Amino acid sequence: MKNSIARVFLCILAVMIFVNVNVQASTLNVQTLNVDGEKVTVSVLSDTKDSKVVQSEDSKAITLTTYDKKNNTINVKQTDKLTKKVTLTDKKVDENKIKSSANKLNQLKSNSISAASTYLVNSEFSILWDDAYLYYSDKRWAIWNSSNSYYSTYETSSNSSDLLGFKNSVDSQVGYELAAIASVGTAACATVVGVLTAPTGVGAIVGVLVAIGAAISAGVTLWNAYKQRDNADFYWSRV
Repeated sequence: MKNSIARVFLCILAVMIFVNVNVQASTLNVQTLNVDGEKVTVSVLSDTKDSKVVQSEDSKAITLTTYDKKNNTINVKQTDKLTKKVTLTDKKVDENKIKSSANKLNQLKSNSISAASTYLVNSEFSILWDDAYLYYSDKRWAIWNSSNSYYSTYETSSNSSDLLGFKNSVDSQVGYELAAIASVGTAACATVVGVLTAPTGVGAIVGVLVAIGAAISAGVTLWNAYKQRDNADFYWSRV
């Protein structure tokens, strides 16, 4: 009888130890960020040789990201906390998106014909998207939004404020892009941008970063780049 009781006790103890170990292991897979006072949580639900599943949460949405390692695809399910609307994205990872950026200025100049007597005064272009501007000595602007739509105009008193807003947004956007690339590399940033067209917040971005094995440190920087991209598009539409 005593032996039976001892066996039962040992079984219960073993279960308790097993559960405790698993709880601790699960805790090790949870990371948090503080973004302007907002808590962002990222949890790795599973990680095998074939796939990695990550759940991330911010104040706006809960995002489930599944990285298919064999097929090199990422599935993202964003659930809006307020409306309960679900947005699904399933895309193949494209790490080649920004490899041609070194030649982008020449491409922009060739697509923006200017008079022979003028010269280029200032220019900047996004590395991850298509926002760009060229400013010539005759006060002509050639501007592109993130969808690569092109517009050319001369600066006047009525549009100078919006042109300056566009320029400043692109400049800030590029600064954040460079910082993110310095943090996690071009491939990781290109993957996030290729998968997430319009993330609801930082949570979705860090979810993809963790799923592909990148550090969450670039999440906030990339989120700021997204916001500046949207600002640039706003000013572009007003010019």
